[in-house]
Amino acid sequence: MTPNDRKFINEVRTMMVAPINGFDGTQKSMLGVVYVTSSKDIFSARHVDAFRGIADALGLGYSMLINAF
Repeated sequence: MTPNDRKFINEVRTMMVAPINGFDGTQKSMLGVVYVTSSKDIFSARHVDAFRGIADALGLGYSMLINAF
């Protein structure tokens, strides 16, 4: 554990987490998780909606990469 790891819990005040959903072949599955943290209370519903859109775009991109091979 590094000094930065020990400080992590005290530095994070808010966190957004979203699944990266996509298609692995023909089946829908969770391909990963993306999260953003902040040391301040800055996230609003607008931020959450945008963040979910980014997670969906990542899922689409990953699905295209997976199915290309």
